[in-house]
Amino acid sequence: MDWNCRLGQFVFPELVWRETASAIHLTFDDGPHSEATPRILQLLHRYGAKGTFFLLGENVRTFPQLARRIVLEGHAVGSHGFSHTRLLFRTNKFVLRELEQTNTEIQRATGIVPTMFRPPHGQFDWRVPSIAAAQGMRTILWSVSSKDYAGVSPTQIVDRLTSRVSGGDIVLMHDNRRTRDVLPSALEQFLQWGQEQKLKFDSLPS
Repeated sequence: MDWNCRLGQFVFPELVWRETASAIHLTFDDGPHSEATPRILQLLHRYGAKGTFFLLGENVRTFPQLARRIVLEGHAVGSHGFSHTRLLFRTNKFVLRELEQTNTEIQRATGIVPTMFRPPHGQFDWRVPSIAAAQGMRTILWSVSSKDYAGVSPTQIVDRLTSRVSGGDIVLMHDNRRTRDVLPSALEQFLQWGQEQKLKFDSLPS
């Protein structure tokens, strides 16, 4: 587990940082994205893996067919807020609007009412998980970050993941403009490694 996630788990033990099952849980934030998401879906299908996509409401509104495809291909979806705005110290009204708008868009596109929520940028205060819980959603963080957003190479991403991941880990990845050129290559290498290690990649339980 990454050190900052260990600290977060200590401060917010009631939130989900990892799972107890033996599977690896790949999660993708910020989508759907017109280029990155289809490539990720193709790779997951090729390797028989299931993932969890934390979707932005504004992107679901723009690409409802991609949100629908994610669900039709057997992956889980959750809310990542509507506008990717940091929810730290925002008003309750603002947080609630972000959640409600996103849930409306996801339900309209996929027929599913999200039961999982990941705060944008992983930043929140103590009120945000409570507001999400009142909407029927548990707050999901992660135990290992791929750092795919940090301008690193596919090899660096793969080396980081293969040296840290174990059963039950929730892995943070992104399907967005910044990662579209690096993540697919890294993901393919990581899935191939996982196949060789006989690991199971499964979506988070909703």
